[in-house]
Amino acid sequence: MPKRERIELTRECQPGISLLSVGLIALGALSVVYRDLAYTWQPVPAFHPGRDVLAIACSLFMIGTGVALFFRATVAVAVRLSLLFFWLGCVSRFLT
Repeated sequence: MPKRERIELTRECQPGISLLSVGLIALGALSVVYRDLAYTWQPVPAFHPGRDVLAIACSLFMIGTGVALFFRATVAVAVRLSLLFFWLGCVSRFLT
């Protein structure tokens, strides 16, 4: 059997990852500035206690994972955390 070569994915090969990270950073920054959840997470009721804190925490998480996607050393952790974050967002939308 031939030996499989490991394919290194570089930033030049993955413009989608760069666009995702820029989008995460921008959406997180807007959420911090307006202290509100992004439109995709609006099912959280306005009367929910701690909604502002949840909005800031989610936006800082999005900024952090967006920045981590730019660095090769942290991209694996950032992808896993982003997957969990988006999965929880999808599940919470279906439960409401």
